[in-house]
Formats: sequence, C-alpha cells, structure tokens
Amino acid sequence: MINLHDQIDIAAHRPIMIAHRGGVIAPDAPENSQNAIKLAAKQGYDMVELDICCAADHVPVLFHGHGGRGGMTVDCGVAGNIGDFPSTELTKVTYVGTDQPILTLERALDLCVQYDLGVMLDMKTVDANPLPAIYLQRVVDLFTERNLTYAMMTLSMRPEVRAALPSTTLWPIRRRNLQEMLATGDSLAGYFWFDDPDSVTDEEIAQVHERGAVTIACINSFRYPAHSFGELEAKDIARLKRLAVDGWQIDSVYGRFFEKLSSWR
Repeated sequence: MINLHDQIDIAAHRPIMIAHRGGVIAPDAPENSQNAIKLAAKQGYDMVELDICCAADHVPVLFHGHGGRGGMTVDCGVAGNIGDFPSTELTKVTYVGTDQPILTLERALDLCVQYDLGVMLDMKTVDANPLPAIYLQRVVDLFTERNLTYAMMTLSMRPEVRAALPSTTLWPIRRRNLQEMLATGDSLAGYFWFDDPDSVTDEEIAQVHERGAVTIACINSFRYPAHSFGELEAKDIARLKRLAVDGWQIDSVYGRFFEKLSSWR
C-alpha cells in the first residue's frame, strides 16, 4: 500500500491513480459500493476516493447522493437522507437495480486493506454546522486501527476535521487557498495540490511540487461539457502529463487515457 509520506514510495507508484466516487463504476458497481472498490483494485488503481456521511447513530457510511444533500431517492429509491437513519438500517438498503448495499466506512476500509488501496476521504456535510466529535473520532479510530494513516488524504478544509484527523493526513491545496499557500514561502510537505487543470498555471504546478506538495490532477466528467466527448479531457491530460504531476483522481470512464490501468487494454 502506498505511503504518502515516503518520496521513494510515491515515485514507485507514480502516476498515483485514484478512482473518483468510490471506485470503478459499472451497472453492477454503483458509486461507493463494494463492487466499485473491488473493480478499482482489479484495474490497477492505487487509491479510491470514499465519500462518507454521518448516519443518525454517528457511524460513518459511504454515500455520495444525487438530487440533494444526502438524498437517497435517485440512488436507492428511499425517501430521506442518510442522516435520517441509523447505520443498521442503511446497510440493509441497496442501490437501485443492484444487489449492492450501502457500506459502512469500516467495511470499506477493510476492503482497502485487503486490496492495498489508499484513501482520499471526502467528508460530505449537509450544512455549515461542525461535524459531531463522536463521528470524527470514529473515522480516526477506523483508519488508525487498520494502519491506514500514512495512506490517507482528505478533501475537507473544515477546522474541526483538521483538528481531529491524524497528523499524517495530507491536506488539500485548492484554487481558493493556492495563492495564500504559495505566498508563505514555507514547505508544503503534508499537503497535496488538487484541482481541475484550468485552475492552475504550469508555473504554479512547478512551485507547489518544488515546495514538497504532492500534485494530484482531477479529471471528472462533471467538470466538462457534454459535447466534449473526451476531447477537452484528452488535452488537459496531455498537458498535465507533460508537467509530470504525481497522480490523478479520475472518473473511471477516463481510464483509457492511462497505460497503468491495464484492464482498459
């Protein structure tokens, strides 16, 4: 499994491939499902992005949701939000048209350990209120118990998350804080640049890399117009390959652009 604090290990995994929305999506592998995680491992990904929400009993569960914050109607045919139900009920709910149940973070991390997958953690929230401390501690405990703390990064920039997660967590540099981070002149070890390609110049990529940050480009279908049909994505990928970014977080439909993902061959 990748160690995100070991430059030799990062180089050995480069390009680090991260599967967006919980793995490789297929008709029998919905977002954040067991099958999606297994397919990511099979196709050669190094990490998966896991979207987690807080259940009513403060247990972290995997869910992305469509049609509203945490809304379950489109994905699961259930009227309500993740936070309305305890985890014991949620794990009995399956995604529409599949036999795949909603996973707890505990089950998902067990799969990641089994398949040597690091984790990009996206902590979904329904409002600006701080996330419950008991929920955050459960997240920390699950990663710590599985020795995954050196293989995790988070997309969250919330202060209560920063205070709770292990010190080994990699923290994001996004469009909103890029200039502030560069202006400090400090080392950026412990951080990772993560954004869409048009948010950053070639020079800025070089700067964050030289200052010690891991560089992860994201190629996500929702960032491109429907009429692109992969052409705009291909141009962005070619540009960032020339800049030798450390890794990529991609929707699985873009696997064909990366030789490392051998299952596409």
